[in-house]
Amino acid sequence: MNPFISIVMSTYNNEKTIAHSLMSVLTFENVDYEIIVVNDGSDDATEKVVVSLSNVDGRIKLISLSRNSGAAFARNVGLANASGDYIMFLDGDDLFFPGVVDDVFANAKSSRPDLLRGGILVKEPKTQWSDFHKNSKLVSFDGSNRSTFVSYSHFTTFAYSRDMINSMDIQFPVDLSIGEDRLFLLKAQMCAETLYLSDKMYYQYNVGLGSAISGAWTEKKADDTIEFLYRMKRTLLDNEDRKSKDLLYTWLPNSFKWQMNLLEKSLKGNNSQRIMKIINSLEDIYFSGISPFDDNYFEKVSKFPAATRKKFNFLFERNHEKLIDSFM
Repeated sequence: MNPFISIVMSTYNNEKTIAHSLMSVLTFENVDYEIIVVNDGSDDATEKVVVSLSNVDGRIKLISLSRNSGAAFARNVGLANASGDYIMFLDGDDLFFPGVVDDVFANAKSSRPDLLRGGILVKEPKTQWSDFHKNSKLVSFDGSNRSTFVSYSHFTTFAYSRDMINSMDIQFPVDLSIGEDRLFLLKAQMCAETLYLSDKMYYQYNVGLGSAISGAWTEKKADDTIEFLYRMKRTLLDNEDRKSKDLLYTWLPNSFKWQMNLLEKSLKGNNSQRIMKIINSLEDIYFSGISPFDDNYFEKVSKFPAATRKKFNFLFERNHEKLIDSFM
């Protein structure tokens, strides 16, 4: 008999944290589940730690890749080998909250939703914050309410119906070095017909120095950031839900800080070619061709959240002459 829940864990050089991550799952005894650990070419003792635990608990299944192929590829391998009715994700340096697997099992069994979502605690080096629901409820998307419930939260706060994942061919894009998890989550939420919102905390996300957002900016990461935002916009506009376009003003501004970070780095390096490319992408993605120097620009920006709007205007005002020169 197949397990009801498959937990996919991609890991790379997590020898110091992966045992703790796995133990946050292995405490659940009353639910039929499997843990698929995809070792993404680690060159430390990660595999040795996983093998040691799998010898004690047969629910752990190890898949070792011969070389480091990236988190998106590793997660897709985990998806391909999952056999549960529902799929969850756990990274090798994060934790599940107590009771999360029990909560997913109980509510997935009773209502069979396409997605389940719980709360998340994000722990950064100097601060932490959380996002959760006060009341549990089952939501059916009716063509007008999707924009109300689609979340920009981390993809690991969700449990996904494997039937939906397979039938809609939802995978992590392996050609992007940034934003691949956001695109996976967005497509899943655009394809889902039902969503269960749980008032329970599901996931503890430990932000490390090696994350894609905080790591060093490369030329590929810069290009991939722009491509990510283009794909996000296309996913939103291609959806038949008549209110999906409203999400452009919630999802895109949330990703806005990535482009602002990229633009500031390009300005500091006087990279006029990169500046021009970023300006064009900002125009196309955020303003549908409206130049930031047109009168309508300020009306369009006024729809952004206050903090985003403030940084956007400040950056363009501070670098106005340099940006004008990049158009010449």
